[in-house]
Amino acid sequence: ATNSILRALSGGVSDRLGRRNPLIVLGYSLSALVKPAFPLAGDVATILLARVLDRTGKGIRDAPRDALLADRVPEHRRGSGFGLRISLFTIGSCLGPLIAAVAMAHSGGDFRLVFWIAVLPAALSVIVLVSKVEESSLHHLPAISRPDWSGFTRLPTAFWRVMGIGCLIALSRFSQAF
Repeated sequence: ATNSILRALSGGVSDRLGRRNPLIVLGYSLSALVKPAFPLAGDVATILLARVLDRTGKGIRDAPRDALLADRVPEHRRGSGFGLRISLFTIGSCLGPLIAAVAMAHSGGDFRLVFWIAVLPAALSVIVLVSKVEESSLHHLPAISRPDWSGFTRLPTAFWRVMGIGCLIALSRFSQAF
């Protein structure tokens, strides 16, 4: 929930600021800074707080990062740009657990070591962002108007039923988040 709500807010904030990088760097930095809390945690409350802060960072960075990608990639290549981003994300989602399993096997099950290893790519991402990613010029964007929410009241009952079923399904999978 934290991620989803902040993603919506940070996208609007980056549009209003006319800048993407500050929010992207803030989000990645927050996630990177909280990573050491996992191996240092002595109780469940610390882990829960670290997890919420990590997801807060993700929520802050995701929409501006995707908007930066859309700003920087020519329109006729946007699908390829987003496809590459998702492909790299998927590769990381596969390699991360694989590296964790190898580290666990070679360290005698030292899960804290695995969390320390996770600090490295998080820190590297912030370093790359700060040193290599240039701010986009958003002067070409049209003026941003406030969203018109009045259309929601005119949506058919069937839409709200499907949304309700989706929410129930999401709630039924809530335990998987932990």
